[in-house]
Amino acid sequence: MIYFIENIINYIIYICILSYGYKLTVRKNSICVFMSGISVLTGAAANIYLGYNNPLVYIAWSMASILLLYNGSIIRNALISLGIMYFTGMIDTFSLTLIQIIHIGTGVDATKLQWWMETAYILSFILYVAIYRLILKNSNVYLGEIKLKYKIALLIQLRIFQMFYNLVFGFFQINHERYSTDAYLIFITSIIGAYYAIFHTLQLAVSNTVSASQVVELEKYTIMQKQQYEYQLKTDIELRKLRHDLSNHLGVIRELIYDNKLDESKRYIDSLLEAKEVCNTKYYTGDSFLDVLVKYYAFLCETGEITFEIKGHLNEELMLEIIDMTTLIGNALQNALEAALEADVREIHLELADHRKEVFIIISNTCKDIVDVDKNFCQSSKTDKKRHGFGLKNINGVIEKYDGEYYINTLNDNGINWFNMTLIIPKGEK
Repeated sequence: MIYFIENIINYIIYICILSYGYKLTVRKNSICVFMSGISVLTGAAANIYLGYNNPLVYIAWSMASILLLYNGSIIRNALISLGIMYFTGMIDTFSLTLIQIIHIGTGVDATKLQWWMETAYILSFILYVAIYRLILKNSNVYLGEIKLKYKIALLIQLRIFQMFYNLVFGFFQINHERYSTDAYLIFITSIIGAYYAIFHTLQLAVSNTVSASQVVELEKYTIMQKQQYEYQLKTDIELRKLRHDLSNHLGVIRELIYDNKLDESKRYIDSLLEAKEVCNTKYYTGDSFLDVLVKYYAFLCETGEITFEIKGHLNEELMLEIIDMTTLIGNALQNALEAALEADVREIHLELADHRKEVFIIISNTCKDIVDVDKNFCQSSKTDKKRHGFGLKNINGVIEKYDGEYYINTLNDNGINWFNMTLIIPKGEK
């Protein structure tokens, strides 16, 4: 019975770490999921037959349960499962040592301390929850995003701690009667220090990941600003050239009319209108800088053969600062552009609704797949996952700054997948 309890607890711990730490998705094949659970029970039965917790059996059922349960590359999932087994095994060792020290030091009578292995698992699970809540969730970073060198460093660190505790614990177990309570307190404190070292290493890894992603996002933002500036500069130059030559153009048209060359006059006027179209903005939102952003992304949509439509009009300019507007609207339109480029039907719709106290900006784009926005929106399908997701964080930052709101939903309309983002911005002075 004890082996069944231990395997099930370990299995639950694996699921929590892999689902929330690596964002792995469970297979839709119910047979694979069922066999994953059976492998856990089979491992327990094998241990009962052998009479002890065999390490090879532990590795076999752990890897089998993970590979059967989760989607993804078999090699990648196998390596992740080995790393998670090693990590949880080390943490369980520390927790187990802590329980045994209390036991040996007669802190708890042997007849009263039962299910001590399970108590160690519970202590370990509390540590995992603390790591998730205080480090990963707080920084919105997942284990899969941390660089490999930090993961390897953490596993090496754990191995060093284990070697130390194996040596010292063996000495204490043989000579515990010669030492006072203070010695046991020191030993327990050292285990707590090991837990702290694990926390600190993970915190450094997470901080590095966040900093690296912010640098990449800043570079992306700078490039986006530069491209917008270059496009605006190009259209401004064309407009100035047209204005500069306007008097000459009018003179030519006048002479053509005086000479009764009406066909030539019409062709000349048509050519001028085509040149003017380069400088003309077809989008008037009611906010001058928003016009610039919309015009730029309309140009990108035209280049990418994406249908771009805009509806509605603002009665007054938005309260957003220019840099905040670029961050908010620019990121939203950039994400819409990238998603639409991967879709079979390429469309982006921008809708503006000006109410008495707030402005609604709705950006809708077609996308390749429907995603669960509550769970998977920040999970990128791109190869370089750690560089994705900060667009939404930046959008959220601007929304919070101006006490606004935003809502996200996806739907399938007549076989076409749509991603919708609604931005709600209160009115006020800049």
